[in-house]
Amino acid sequence: MGSDNDDFNEETIDGKDTTHVTTMVVYQRKPFGPEPKPTVKGDHSQRRRSLQQDLANVYDIQDFSVVGRRPTTSSLVGKINMEWYDGSTNEFHKASSMDKVWSLVRMNPRTGSNQPPTPDERQIVPSWSGFHSVLFPHVERATTIGYCPLINGSSSEFSTIYTVMRNAQKMSASIGQQDAVITFDLAIYMKAKQIQWKASPEFENVVIRMGGFHIAINFLSVIGKIYADSGLEDLLVESGVYAAGSTSALLAGKQYNRGVRAHKLVGEAFFRLSWKAFEKWLLERPIEEQPLVAKEEMYSAINDCRKAIKGI
Repeated sequence: MGSDNDDFNEETIDGKDTTHVTTMVVYQRKPFGPEPKPTVKGDHSQRRRSLQQDLANVYDIQDFSVVGRRPTTSSLVGKINMEWYDGSTNEFHKASSMDKVWSLVRMNPRTGSNQPPTPDERQIVPSWSGFHSVLFPHVERATTIGYCPLINGSSSEFSTIYTVMRNAQKMSASIGQQDAVITFDLAIYMKAKQIQWKASPEFENVVIRMGGFHIAINFLSVIGKIYADSGLEDLLVESGVYAAGSTSALLAGKQYNRGVRAHKLVGEAFFRLSWKAFEKWLLERPIEEQPLVAKEEMYSAINDCRKAIKGI
């Protein structure tokens, strides 16, 4: 499930009394085979343009306040599985190998190095996103989306968020699902977590998630802070990839598309510089100290990968 604000912002004379409501959306994997006919519960026999008074407020907003001392979060310390982040999992190694393969096949098709290609040579390997789309063409099963009635309350209020969480529990329980999983954006997520901490026994079976977009935005912001004084901003500006204002915004995690593209370009450029340094180091080593690297076989495998991609 997911929930977010739905602001209409009508053109009123004084700017007051605009519509600020909250909506809930339910997602479910579509079953295999023909879809059953939808059950229509509304009465369309009359030509009404407005809801009846008894149908205007389907949800009763339940009062809730987080006033008081915040609960301690010491119970959360040490609960994170650090194996997810130390790079020892098979998924991490597989993803890293895929990225290295992409970086290698993107280089010069003749030598596998950073030598400039001739005018008749064209880059046939797509960008990072396109490359992985070729590798993983499988499309997940379609999802059925159900829109719940609007909740007549602002999503910035704790009472409204509490009502959303309670109804998420009820809907999950009605279909025999033990836990309720609901996704919020960053602003609502922070308040939902406060509610969960305040009423922890009541919402122990509720899993609150932040949306994938906001998670990625936070990661971009963290990367920008880590490399704040490394010259990354000057690199993006002086190379002409982005303007100064756009660079500052994307490093702060304010521009998603430009931020993701910038880090893809920088990552590929740094890999090529590292590969160039590796080649130089390899040539400077004495023959007896050089690692057993089948250079010609490696370049041949790289060209085979490029040909395979071109044939798709």
